[in-house]
Amino acid sequence: MSEKDQNRTTDETAASLETAPAPKKAPAKWIIILAALIVIIGGAITFATVFKKSPKQLYLISEVNTYQKTADELETKYSETMAYQEKAMKQPSTTNATIKGGFNMDSLSYDPSFKMIQDLISKAEIKIKAEQDPKKVKDTVHWLLISAVQKRLT
Repeated sequence: MSEKDQNRTTDETAASLETAPAPKKAPAKWIIILAALIVIIGGAITFATVFKKSPKQLYLISEVNTYQKTADELETKYSETMAYQEKAMKQPSTTNATIKGGFNMDSLSYDPSFKMIQDLISKAEIKIKAEQDPKKVKDTVHWLLISAVQKRLT
């Protein structure tokens, strides 16, 4: 084989070994940066739409929070009274109250009319007895309304 043939064979061998040029790939770091930017921008948009409140919304939220705190405080402070009231609304109850008078004024102790009034007031007593039956209250209210309407009609 001559030298020309040998070069040709080498050139042909080298040409047959060459492959088509590989397509250019984007570097991996640019893909990561692009993905990070998309996540950051998406997070910012989500934060702005979900967590940003208008002044009206902030006011209403603060009103609701205040109402809830007040309701909780009232519940803890007056829980016994509320329990009694609920029980009184379900069962008949009786309440007795006595009011007594009396006072003392040393400057008027020499006046006989004051002495008489003081004795009368100290002996005076007002007793109140209130009975409540929640089952009968509805009937009583209806009776009162009916009698009030009948009096207007006559």
